[in-house]
Amino acid sequence: MVNQKKTEEQAVNAIKFYFDSVDFVDTSKIAINDKEPGLDGAIDVYGVKDSEQFSKSNLKFSMPVQVKGTTKKITNNKHSVQVVDLSFYQKHSNGLVYFVVSTFNHERRIFFRKLAPLDIKEILEKVRLGKVAQKTKTLSFTIVPNDPKALINIFSDLHAQQERQSRNVLDLSEIAGPTGEIVAKVTSQPKYLEDTIRSGVYFYRKSLDSVTGKNILIPYSSAKVADIFELESGVISDRRGNSLTSKIYTSKKTGRKELLLGYKDSIKISWIPKQKSSSPMEKVRIHFTPRGDFSQRLADVSLLLEYLRTPTKPTSKEAEKWNTFIDALTQQEARLRAIIEDLKVLNIPISLNPDNLKDDEIKSLNNLQRVLHNDLVVKPLDQHVNMTLASKKYDFFIHENRIINYFTPAFPKHYIVQIDDEKGNPTIVNPYTGIYENLEQYPNFSIDLVIKGFGDAPYDKPEIANYYNQYVLNLLLDFDRSGEAKILSLAEIIFKKVENNLPREIATINSAQIKKRISGILGLSALKSLIPLTDSKDQLIQFAAFVLLEQKEEVLKRWQDFSPDQQTEMKEWPIFHLAAPMIS
Repeated sequence: MVNQKKTEEQAVNAIKFYFDSVDFVDTSKIAINDKEPGLDGAIDVYGVKDSEQFSKSNLKFSMPVQVKGTTKKITNNKHSVQVVDLSFYQKHSNGLVYFVVSTFNHERRIFFRKLAPLDIKEILEKVRLGKVAQKTKTLSFTIVPNDPKALINIFSDLHAQQERQSRNVLDLSEIAGPTGEIVAKVTSQPKYLEDTIRSGVYFYRKSLDSVTGKNILIPYSSAKVADIFELESGVISDRRGNSLTSKIYTSKKTGRKELLLGYKDSIKISWIPKQKSSSPMEKVRIHFTPRGDFSQRLADVSLLLEYLRTPTKPTSKEAEKWNTFIDALTQQEARLRAIIEDLKVLNIPISLNPDNLKDDEIKSLNNLQRVLHNDLVVKPLDQHVNMTLASKKYDFFIHENRIINYFTPAFPKHYIVQIDDEKGNPTIVNPYTGIYENLEQYPNFSIDLVIKGFGDAPYDKPEIANYYNQYVLNLLLDFDRSGEAKILSLAEIIFKKVENNLPREIATINSAQIKKRISGILGLSALKSLIPLTDSKDQLIQFAAFVLLEQKEEVLKRWQDFSPDQQTEMKEWPIFHLAAPMIS
């Protein structure tokens, strides 16, 4: 017959003996034949130096403990705990360490389980969700480390978790709120980190306190670590000098190694070394998942092929699979090279990431490639195609299957843009001034390209100057929408080219509103030049002058004098964006 009293005594003595070699731990508070409900005492951890005596001044913390003895075999490191005990711990403690000591076959084995407040809360929630009322709950335990100091390190982490999981803070986890950053908190000496992590980790949700402006940690979830990996970093190069950064993860649990390289770990090679495997052969698994833009994908598949492409004869099923895999990679490499060549011809950046393309964008790009290779004949023969690829805009001009990207040096070699002068005679203008909206979304747009488009084209005639002035106003509207500085810079450069050929009042207003956008204020000379315009016979000029002079009352008065049609027209001019705060 089992003597339970003796079993419990042996269990407590086993715990005391386990910690006997640690000179900064006091286990005297663990009572033998304890009569107190719920807990069996505590283990005190001190910060003593040399032969210093234990005292209140050097006590670091006390860890409450529960010790259970059993003569039964512990299977799969699991043991049942009374639900009533768990409820007691929740009400009357702030967490504890639960020990189970097995003396099966006269062999003492010590198991432990951290029970932080969050652990107890989650366990009892699962019990309450059960369809049948439970008196006991089976929990997973861990064998104590060989080094008792490693377990004390785990105690230190649990003590830190207890401070973070006080009852009032734990209650906050019930409050629904936006899930922001989730962090795990671990307190450990480096050499005991693995033991501490294996004993369980705790996640917290960061929440910004509206009063103090500081982040508070709200208990989120506990977790068991399934495996721990060692990480080695390096660089792998092929015979051509191409290289990719690499990482090797080695599982502490299985010994399996996993080599990751390529863009966002697109190449994964895993194997179990022979000495770690029961198999007589070392089986290698290779996975390739193309990621990134076309150039990154090509670099990854090319490097992989450089290492894998070896002469093999399909004499076995494995060899056939290998050759099929190599063939698939080779075809993928060829497709990527072909796509990149097409993108270069079309002046589409090869940094385009196909994962960012929508279905209709993929279809549009494929059709453009078909036109390029004469696999698709367009009708009519001359077309202007607007296209969006991964949030970037492109304009293509097609003539008999010849495709020209608008914002490229090739465009003026094939197309001219002209307007009629006052006599009706056609006059060539800058070919790049035909598109002026959403310019920041065009990857090939640049100030230098547009300026080069002027070439020898004249801009001294009034009608030409007015044309470019309208282009400048459109650029200002685009700047007001996007805030893109280079669009404003382009507007300033072009305006200076035509400023002297514009009517004085228009030139003064537009010069001032450009300066206003650049610096936020106007200089004295600009302000002086605007004052006479407040008496202009042109209502729009007069209104613009008051806006730039920041005369709010006058601006509001004149705005109210405009007819609804005039107000609608004014809203289409860039001066309205400067006036809006004054009339709202």
